[in-house]
Amino acid sequence: MTGRPQQLAGLLHVVLGDQPAARYDCHRCGTTEGPVTGPRPVASFVEHVRAVHAGRCPARATT
Repeated sequence: MTGRPQQLAGLLHVVLGDQPAARYDCHRCGTTEGPVTGPRPVASFVEHVRAVHAGRCPARATT
């Protein structure tokens, strides 16, 4: 890989199994969203974080 090193902007934690869970940590603004548990809430949460957080992240305008 070449080019400038990239920084990790956020981390979406998803645990699968009998009791799925998810949490999102934004390393730009320091926000933690979640955790949520259960199959349907986790699926909705993952979709929501991917679609919405980047657009509302207060640190995004400064990076």
